[in-house]
Amino acid sequence: LEPQEAQESSLNSEDLGFEGSPDLQGRSLLDELALRWELHRSQEGRAIPKSKQLMGLVLAGLNAAPLLRATPHPLGTMAQEELRGSGGFEQQWPVGCYDVDWGHPFFRIGILVLRDQDFLYDATATAHGTELHGAARLRLRLLSEERWWLILLRASAVDTWIVPKDPQLFNRQLQARVARANKLYHLERRPLQRKMRDLDNEAENLRQLFMKQLQQQLDFIFPDALVGVDCSFGLAKSQSPWLGPPL
Repeated sequence: LEPQEAQESSLNSEDLGFEGSPDLQGRSLLDELALRWELHRSQEGRAIPKSKQLMGLVLAGLNAAPLLRATPHPLGTMAQEELRGSGGFEQQWPVGCYDVDWGHPFFRIGILVLRDQDFLYDATATAHGTELHGAARLRLRLLSEERWWLILLRASAVDTWIVPKDPQLFNRQLQARVARANKLYHLERRPLQRKMRDLDNEAENLRQLFMKQLQQQLDFIFPDALVGVDCSFGLAKSQSPWLGPPL
């Protein structure tokens, strides 16, 4: 990244108002049509897949959850309290005409649980690859332009940990994996609590720390589910292989 671009991709206290919407000026007609289609599709009632429901329960069990829940919420303290069951993450948090499957509004860290249909099919490997379809790539690009940092997971790999006949979605096997991930990726609570009291100066450092922590833990809990991460729309192509060719 150029120095100016790097500065623009950082987080500061002015970002926490979450005002405005994606600027469509300069986009192609195809981009705008895709945006309108996604807006129409997002307004239709859709059942939430179990893989996405499970993700909220897992996030609540991670050792970063108490710290992530302690950050201010743009909708106030009542909204903040409602996120105890999901580790401070909002389900289907709206960003323009899209939403983030699980989004942390303060740090703008998002989890996207992608279906197999979101990926281009690799006929030579008789399997879905890591390159996304155009609509999914557009969603990712626009979320990135809104300065969200994203962890991309494959829903089918998450689904393999769901036991069909178990009444508990967050079953014992997964609970054990979450406990092990917390031990493997330990957090020093007290130093982080001190930093949390100085969010105006420490927000960016904490954001980077929590992003890395969540990526490592989710990759451990759900093997083969991690597709990639996107911390800036200016990433080199080698850092974001799922993006495919430019739109």
